[in-house]
Amino acid sequence: MGGRPADRRRAAAPFLDTPLPTVRKPVSREPSSGPPNWWHPRQCATGQAAGKTLAYKTARLCLIDTLGCGLKALCFPTCLKLLGPVVEGTLVPNGTRVPGTVFVLDPIREAFNIGTMIQWLDYNDCFLAAEWGHPSDNLGLILSLCASY
Repeated sequence: MGGRPADRRRAAAPFLDTPLPTVRKPVSREPSSGPPNWWHPRQCATGQAAGKTLAYKTARLCLIDTLGCGLKALCFPTCLKLLGPVVEGTLVPNGTRVPGTVFVLDPIREAFNIGTMIQWLDYNDCFLAAEWGHPSDNLGLILSLCASY
């Protein structure tokens, strides 16, 4: 490997001889002329916006993940201590059942119970989006109200 220093560099790093990848053209800094072609407020209001199928699939996956996390939380004794009625033995005639438990509660207490179950494993989750909250933050109340009506 004797010779000139350039020969030594090529022998040690053969990738230096490969051409560099092309660089994309710079993005225009001009203000946009408006929303993209596929977006129109009337379509959004009537539920005909593009990407509706993807939104339904994403919502379905979020719901399945939320239910799975809530049911897994029932494996933790400290979570179970927080669940149930405020006063032990309380009977709610037209109450709704908390999923995975024997508790029949009023909608407000049920929303707390479901929300606690859902959020119990939240420290282990990562949801990166434009919003600050995780979609499951609201599902405790939504599921409680759906079960009540």
